[in-house]
Amino acid sequence: MPDQSPNRRSFVSWLTTALFTLIGALLASPAVAYVTSALWKKRAADKGESDFSDAGPIADLAAGVWRLVTVEVVRKDGWETTRSSRSIWVRRPGEGSQDVIVLSPICPHLGCSTNL
Repeated sequence: MPDQSPNRRSFVSWLTTALFTLIGALLASPAVAYVTSALWKKRAADKGESDFSDAGPIADLAAGVWRLVTVEVVRKDGWETTRSSRSIWVRRPGEGSQDVIVLSPICPHLGCSTNL
């Protein structure tokens, strides 16, 4: 009949298994956090924030004339909130029209500022 009492060999085997389980869990936790992080993030619309910047009232725009307008862009990246001023070109196509054409001097490829 085999001896079922705890001994040094079974304790070291159990300790090794527990240690490798802990190391595996620690190594897997960033991958699990990365995969599930989108489930926990709140969208800007859910927090009452907007992706748009105010360029002023439409009534201030003359019909058919391009106007250079400076807007303040607020960007939140992690814990840091930065504010920067950007210039855009705005035009209302016709008198009484509520449509507005907006052109940005920011390159959509790399985000560089273009010369206008």
